[in-house]
Amino acid sequence: MLRLSPSKPVLILLLFMAACQGIDNNQDSRSTAGKLNNQDSKSDGTVRFDADRSDTKSNKQRFSEFFRFQPGPDVKNLYCFAANPEVQSCYQLSFECSYATVQKIVQSLGLDKMESMLKPANLNRHEFSWWHAESIAGLHTGWNKIEEGLNQYLWYDDAAGKAYFFDTDE
Repeated sequence: MLRLSPSKPVLILLLFMAACQGIDNNQDSRSTAGKLNNQDSKSDGTVRFDADRSDTKSNKQRFSEFFRFQPGPDVKNLYCFAANPEVQSCYQLSFECSYATVQKIVQSLGLDKMESMLKPANLNRHEFSWWHAESIAGLHTGWNKIEEGLNQYLWYDDAAGKAYFFDTDE
C-alpha cells in the first residue's frame, strides 16, 4: 500500500489545481464568450450586458473584451446585448466613434473588408432603439471574419459616425 506523507496530498492537490488552471486558460482564442470577464457579473454569475443603458461600466468592459483595447473618449452611446442560448450565441454592440477607432477594431480582430455587404440571417433577431437591422443592412462600409464557429461583422455609418458589431456562432 502506498503511504503518503503529509506533504504529498498537498502537492497532489496543488498539481491538480495547476492543471485545471491551465485547461481554463487554453480556451479557444476565437471564442469571444470565453474572454468575458466574470468579475463584472450579475448575482447569478452571468456576465452583464446593458442593452437598456449606454456607457455603463459593464458595457465599457465588454468593449475592451471584444476589441482588446479600452474605449477612447470618442466612443459614446455604447450599448451591448447578448443572447447566450445553450447552442448558439450572438452579441450586438453599437456605439458612436471615429473612423480611426473602427480601423483599430478591424486590425485588432483581423477583419476583412466586405466586398459585397453580407447580411447575416439573424441580424434582426433582437431589435433595440440603438439597433435597426434594416438600417445596418443598408450600410456600405463593413468588415467581417467568417471562420468555423465564429462569424464577426462590423459596419460603420460614416454620416452618423456610428459602428455596429455583430458576433455570432451561428
